[in-house]
Amino acid sequence: MGENGSTHSTPNDQFEALYLGLRRRLLLQCFALHGDLSAARSGVREAFIAARQQWRRVSDLDQPEAWIRERAMNITQRRHVPHRRRAYEGLDDRQVAVLTALADLKDGERKALILRHLGDL
Repeated sequence: MGENGSTHSTPNDQFEALYLGLRRRLLLQCFALHGDLSAARSGVREAFIAARQQWRRVSDLDQPEAWIRERAMNITQRRHVPHRRRAYEGLDDRQVAVLTALADLKDGERKALILRHLGDL
């Protein structure tokens, strides 16, 4: 604590807090967008690596989360193999139905729906 009783967070603390608060939600968004868990994991991981490497610049943005989300979604899209057999192992019938319905939407519609309902945007 500082002299006046306040706590000062370091850039590492700020990044870690953002990472812990965003990682799972962003993974869900990227997975829902493409139905490819491997691509989603890669996209989220690489976006956070890039954000950490550029944290001084990213942390100065009005919405660092938006920068990370956009990067993660773009990387996920590049990593996604469109005709790969989707593995929904471990998901219940309702979850598979939602992912199947999302896959039937146009890319822009799917992204808007996911950002609205899973991204609180």
